[in-house]
Amino acid sequence: MLRHMVHCALAMGIIWGLSGGAVPLAEAKAPWQEAQAKAEQLDLDGLSEKAVALYQATLREYESKDAETEPKSEFLSMYISLAYLLEQMGRPAEAIQVYDRGIAFAEKHQLTEGIGLMQMASDTYGDLGDKANQIAYWERSLVWEESEMGAAHHTVGNDQKRLARLYKEDNQWEKYEALLKKMILVRQGLQDANRISVVGPLIDLAELYSQRQDTVLARQYYEEAIKAIHKAKEDYPDDIRTEMILPYEATVQEALAKLP
Repeated sequence: MLRHMVHCALAMGIIWGLSGGAVPLAEAKAPWQEAQAKAEQLDLDGLSEKAVALYQATLREYESKDAETEPKSEFLSMYISLAYLLEQMGRPAEAIQVYDRGIAFAEKHQLTEGIGLMQMASDTYGDLGDKANQIAYWERSLVWEESEMGAAHHTVGNDQKRLARLYKEDNQWEKYEALLKKMILVRQGLQDANRISVVGPLIDLAELYSQRQDTVLARQYYEEAIKAIHKAKEDYPDDIRTEMILPYEATVQEALAKLP
C-alpha cells in the first residue's frame, strides 16, 4: 500500500530532486517509470515524509507568487495529491488543513475543482466522526455546484441525495424534509426521462411523514410516487431507470395498505 501511495504521489507531480527545493510544475512531473525505479532504491517511509515536505515547499512557493500566468488547475491538483498522501499516512487532520488551503485557492481563482475538494474534505471529516463539518462542507460544495450547473443537473441531484442521507443520519429532520421537497419540485419540472428520479424523494418523504404518524401527508406522497412510477412506465418504458423503479410500486402499495 505504501509503495502504491508513493508512486501515486510521484505521478501527480513531485520530483526526485529531494534536495533541490520547490520547482516549476512542468519539471515536477517525473515519468512513471523513473519514479518506480527510484522508489525501489529508497527507504519508502522516509521518502513519504520527503514527498510531503516537497509538496509543501512547492505549494508555498506558488501561493506566494500568485501570478496570473501560473497553471492554476494543475497547481490545484497538488493540494489533492498532498491531502491524499497525508490521509494514507494516517494524518487526516493535516489533510484537512491542505484541503482548506486548496479550497481557499479555488474560491479565489474561481476554479470549480474546489467543489471536489470540499466533498473530499467532507468525506475526511466523516472518517473522523465529525458529522457537523462533514455536513457543512457538503452543503458548501452543493451551493457552489448548483450555481455552476443548475438545480436540474443530474450531478447536483446525486449530490443532493448524499446530503439528504447525511441529514437523515444526523437526525436533522427539518433540513431533510426541506431538501426532499426541493428535490421533488425540481424533478417534477423536468421534461425528459430524468423526471423518473422524482420517485425516490417522493417515497422518502412519504416514509418521513409515516414515521411522524402524519397519515394524510404520508398517503399523499405515496400516491404521488405510484403516479410517477406509472408515468415512467407510460412515457419511458425502455429506460433502465424505469426498470429500476418498478419494484418500488409493490413496496409503496404495501406501505399504503398499512396506513390507518
